Amino acid sequence: MKILFYLEPITMLERPYLFAPIANDFIGDWFLNAFNTNEKYSKKLDVKLIVSQPVKEKIHINKDFQGVDIISISQDEMFSPFEKGTHYTEIVNKATTRRLTDNQNTYYKNLILDKLKGWKPDIIMTINPSPQFIRDLDKDILVLDLESAIFSRYPFMRSFYYDACGMGSNNFLNKYKDKISKFKISKKENQQIKYFKKQVKKELCKYNSVKKTISELRKKFKYVVLLPLQFSGVPAIDTEMLFESQYACLTYVLDNVPKDCAVIATEHDFNMFVSKDNCAEKLKKKYPNFVHIEKMNAFNSASINFLPYIDGIINITSTTAIQALLFDIKIISLAKGFNNWMADAQGIDNIKEILKKPTRNKNNILYWYLTHYVTLEKDVYNAEKVYKKLQGYLDKFKAEGINFSFYTKINDMQEFSDYVIEYMRKKIRNKRLFSGLPFLEKIKNYIAKKLKNAGKLHRKSEEYLNIIKGKI
Repeated sequence: MKILFYLEPITMLERPYLFAPIANDFIGDWFLNAFNTNEKYSKKLDVKLIVSQPVKEKIHINKDFQGVDIISISQDEMFSPFEKGTHYTEIVNKATTRRLTDNQNTYYKNLILDKLKGWKPDIIMTINPSPQFIRDLDKDILVLDLESAIFSRYPFMRSFYYDACGMGSNNFLNKYKDKISKFKISKKENQQIKYFKKQVKKELCKYNSVKKTISELRKKFKYVVLLPLQFSGVPAIDTEMLFESQYACLTYVLDNVPKDCAVIATEHDFNMFVSKDNCAEKLKKKYPNFVHIEKMNAFNSASINFLPYIDGIINITSTTAIQALLFDIKIISLAKGFNNWMADAQGIDNIKEILKKPTRNKNNILYWYLTHYVTLEKDVYNAEKVYKKLQGYLDKFKAEGINFSFYTKINDMQEFSDYVIEYMRKKIRNKRLFSGLPFLEKIKNYIAKKLKNAGKLHRKSEEYLNIIKGKI
């Protein structure tokens, strides 16, 4: 099987190494590492990787990439079909929304083909939205967009999806949203989903520190909604944004929601602008219904703590909205199309009417998503399972193309539920026990754990933060 990984070669916003840790994480730590430890299946693969020149320089020393043909594309090559001074977001937006001219699309297709020198992949996997020219490269090549699915942070494990249609507005979930919304589940399957949701909520609420805060808000406000803020500079978010910045999105929401609706804003750990320069204090003076709890910044998954207690979520492209399906709360979209398949409304113009309405039963949607679309972390580190999954997708593609039956059932709901709940219990219990240790013991254990996982933690945490902070 020949696999090409395409990681957007355009250098983003003065940060030439932005995608290096993503390459290390999604391609190195996950895919290549799994196959490098399984000789039988590693022999079945021929892998190439297309990246920018700076990213190639950053990842070529990673042992996971040894033996992989890493192909770089220069910035001059990527910007060549556009006028000088064109911003990268314009190119990426046009490429991912099929708005390139025929000449531009042909130029990029020929550039990729020239770089591959006659080598033809069976599958192209993209990390970031797949551009038009990649999907038009050859009708016989299966293109899969790879990203994190419903779970990615504490107290859950990582989860992934392989989308055969694209990301965001273009993804399979939106293309077949009508079929997914009408997907029939049995009484037993409905009970399995109800049980799963109940247990997730139970575990999450055991030691949840925000319940008291929400109770106080309920005394002042009729409704409480969550706004999970994100960060800019990556195509998956930028191509879905309706605002020029996260701050613009925040102030738009605060200017337009009713005053009896509290807005809890949580920050992404790559972009904690609300916590800086007295921003939160200034916003609180202007907007009495603005809520920001700075201590929650200590959590790299602050948003989920609020889900059991709120009325709705106003979302751009955070996977927190997908997690909201577990809690039967309203999902209100402020993205171009990311949330369409699960949203209760687009825009906040009539937010009070939306929050008043009974919650729509989405158990069938959640069931299809968890059993047909999501791959848990434990399965992506298994070379045999990954190979067979990709071969199955490839066979289906060659036989039928992409249709609603492309995704067959891959997870047993009961087994899925039991595994996730037990994982949550262990994570939450361990964190609770850790928090009760004497201070010196905490430090000792913390350092020991850091040393044990130094390589992976450096790639997944320190390097990301240094890049976002502009240190790299």
